[in-house]
Amino acid sequence: MKRLVILSACLLFCGCSLFGLAPTLNFTSFTSLPSTQGWTYGPGCSLAFPTGINLPEGSAFSVANGLLTLNTAASGIDPNASFTFEARLRVLAVDPPPPSTTQIFSLNAILGGALYILQVADGEIRTFDPPSPGVPVDTANFHTYSIVKSAGSTTYTVMVDGVPVLTQSIVPEGAADQVIFGDNTCQSRNGIAEISSLRFTQQAYNVCLLCDSTKAAKGGSTIPIKLQLCDGSGNDLSSSSIALHAISITQISSSTSGPVEDSGNANPDYDFRFDSTLGSTGGYIFNLKTTGLATGTYNLNFTVTGDSFVYAAPFQVK
Repeated sequence: MKRLVILSACLLFCGCSLFGLAPTLNFTSFTSLPSTQGWTYGPGCSLAFPTGINLPEGSAFSVANGLLTLNTAASGIDPNASFTFEARLRVLAVDPPPPSTTQIFSLNAILGGALYILQVADGEIRTFDPPSPGVPVDTANFHTYSIVKSAGSTTYTVMVDGVPVLTQSIVPEGAADQVIFGDNTCQSRNGIAEISSLRFTQQAYNVCLLCDSTKAAKGGSTIPIKLQLCDGSGNDLSSSSIALHAISITQISSSTSGPVEDSGNANPDYDFRFDSTLGSTGGYIFNLKTTGLATGTYNLNFTVTGDSFVYAAPFQVK
């Protein structure tokens, strides 16, 4: 059973077996409060609060037109695997900042003894512990904010509308595994926000490259991106029944992204082609055109059948 707990005005998904589950809210048919979607609504923050902070669910949140609105402006899987924590939202109103903090709305994840956090504040976003310099964003309009962590990495990336804007070192955290979103009323400022989508996804596969991503290709040439889907031990899970679909190219160094260009009709509809002769047990190939790409290191981003996680295969252009 999923558990949804309000920490003042924060929604918390926690439990001993977080991994393998997908904490989500169904906004497509969102006509009632989260407690009707199999979540359990709990009490407020464990800290001491003034009277009125611990609001009932129907007062702290409301639902209309496919939006979950946080109404509280007033005076918290395999810990080594990759994941994406993403929400599409806008912040409508906030309290004046206390002297010690400017945090408004946040996405937090505590997984395997590590803390990941994104704060959406007054016209900018930032990470925390230690604080990062703010990046200007029009937070009053809807944007898709993401925390993206790759397997084995000591850092995580914050993205806005699919574009990387911040990189933050992972911070140790001793609390239980949990994912949290809200305005952190219990420790910081109150806010009013509208959330139109929310998802936490953890990768089902590892990407095992069958090409040398450290060798740069000449700009304008075609790069054969070859890979396998593997488990955590490197065993091949590739299959002709599992489709890979290229969705975008991201230049890592300069934080830009663009469309995918395949070479001729080699990859119709931007799908990878399964080839049973690749590796020892079969794999996938995508013939990628590099026309127009500047010198640098890139990711070819793709999805896998039945998996909402966005995977990446690196390559270089010179």
